[in-house]
Amino acid sequence: MKTRTDTFDFDMTYILRTMSLSPGNEQSLYWSVEAADTPGSRNWMGVKSPAIDAMIAAMLSARNLDDFTIAAQALDRLLTAGRYVVPFWFADRNLIVHGSGLKHPETVQLYGDWGNSYLPALWWFEE
Repeated sequence: MKTRTDTFDFDMTYILRTMSLSPGNEQSLYWSVEAADTPGSRNWMGVKSPAIDAMIAAMLSARNLDDFTIAAQALDRLLTAGRYVVPFWFADRNLIVHGSGLKHPETVQLYGDWGNSYLPALWWFEE
C-alpha cells in the first residue's frame, strides 16, 4: 500500500491524520499545490488550489491571533467545500486501560492523552 500511496496509484484509501492543536506548516504537506506533484507527499487527493495555498500562507504569516484564526477558518471552509476527504471515524476521547493502583496527575497536559503526551512514565503506583 505504501508504494501505491507514495505514487498516488489508487482510487480510494484511508489515512489517519493527526493534527496539532494549532494548525501550522504541516498543512502544506497535506493540501498544497507543490505537494500534489511530489511523490511520497501527504496530498494524496491531489488538491491543486491556489486559494488553499493562499490560506496556508496567510495562516503561517499571521502576525496576531485574529489573522491566524481568520485564515485557519477560511482554510477549513475551502477544504470542506472541496470534499477532499470522507471522514469515517471519530472518537472524542482516547482511553487508556490501567490498574486501579496506578495514579497520575490530576491535571492532564495541554495535548491530553494523545500519543505519548499523557506521560505514563510519570505515573506512580499506590496500593
